[in-house]
Amino acid sequence: MIVADLHFDAFAELRGKMSVALTPFRAVADLPGKTYNTTTDYFSSRTNLVEERDGLREKLIRERVRLQSLDFFVTQNQRLRDILKLSEKVEGKWIAADISRNVANPQSERIYLSKGLEDDVAAGMGVVGVKGIIGQIVRVDARTSAVNLLSDANQWIASRNKRNGLFAMLRGIGDGSGEMIAEYLPENADIKVGDTLVADGGLFPAGHSVGTVVSVTPEVSYLRVHIAPAEDFFTHKTVLIYSSGIFP
Repeated sequence: MIVADLHFDAFAELRGKMSVALTPFRAVADLPGKTYNTTTDYFSSRTNLVEERDGLREKLIRERVRLQSLDFFVTQNQRLRDILKLSEKVEGKWIAADISRNVANPQSERIYLSKGLEDDVAAGMGVVGVKGIIGQIVRVDARTSAVNLLSDANQWIASRNKRNGLFAMLRGIGDGSGEMIAEYLPENADIKVGDTLVADGGLFPAGHSVGTVVSVTPEVSYLRVHIAPAEDFFTHKTVLIYSSGIFP
């Protein structure tokens, strides 16, 4: 049969019929292999897509961080330019300093600066920002100094009402609100909500903003006046230390 089929192709028709009959069985036999290949291709493609997605996410995060850093440095550079303009307008000795760490609580509202005795900083010098007075240096080490914020309960500043020249001594409330209070104002004093109070000079640059009156409450024989500071004490990185010439 083998010789006859080989030489005379005797079983060609039979082979054709058997091939047709076995086609379903061949398809079933090939199914596991095809399924394996399809599954492998699926998971391989999915893995590649996941890796590509993660790579794009990482790149997006890096770009966002970079843009935020650029925005931060642009803002800081603008503040530095504004501070430089301020120091050029007001006579006196100016020392730029970075805020190294912040401490704020109802008992002691302070910031700490990166300049000290080695930089000719002395206790009593004023500290200012672009918008207004920040506080006063109360302790100096070799390379650092501590600043009482205007909101500290032990901090005082002489001020005048920009609208009419009314003199007022201000001190911090020290309750964490950041506000100050005007002391010893008579009940008939001409001061209103919205008035701007400026420094009267001395240890602080005269005319520089101290704060804005936010409430005026009549008491028995005086006015209780609350003032919001002109500066946000905790948003700065760089401030100016001011010496009016009182210090050597």
